[in-house]
Amino acid sequence: MAKKKHVLGIALLLAALGTAKAVEISQAEWDAAKRDITKSIYVQQIGKPITTDGFYAALGYKMSESTCQDSCPGWLKPFEFLGRYQVFQNVLLADENDPTHTDIYRTQVVTGGINYYIKGHDAKIQFNYNWVFNPKVDNNPDLSFHNTKDDSFAVNFQVAF
Repeated sequence: MAKKKHVLGIALLLAALGTAKAVEISQAEWDAAKRDITKSIYVQQIGKPITTDGFYAALGYKMSESTCQDSCPGWLKPFEFLGRYQVFQNVLLADENDPTHTDIYRTQVVTGGINYYIKGHDAKIQFNYNWVFNPKVDNNPDLSFHNTKDDSFAVNFQVAF
C-alpha cells in the first residue's frame, strides 16, 4: 500500500510541475526524489513554530473637545487631527545559511490624517495618508522586499443611522 502513496505523491508533484505521468518507482527512487525536492531554496527544512508580534500607538486631537475650543474659529471645530505609528512582523523567510531558522522582518507604517465631523460620529469624512517603510536587510543588501512604494491615501465617508 505504501507504494501507491508514493506513486500518488510523485504524480501530484509532477502535476504541480505541469508534467503529470503515472509512474511506478522503487522506495530508493522515492527517497532520492524527496531529498532533491527538499534541497530546493524554496523549501524550509525542519521548520520550527514561530510567533510574530507588533504594536501601534495612536494620537488624536479633536478641536471641538480641546482646551482651546472657545478660542478657535468655528470652521476649525469639526476637525480632528491624528497620527499613528505601527510596527508589525509580516515577512518570514528561511535563513539562507541555516534552513532550520526563520528570519522575521518588520514593516513600519506612519499615518497622518484629518477627520471632519459633519454630525459627530454619525456622519464624518476621514482622510489618511500612510507612509510604509518595508523591511530592510542590513546584512544582505542584495535581498530587498517588494521593491515597491506601498504608501497609500485613503478617504472614508461614514454614515450611521
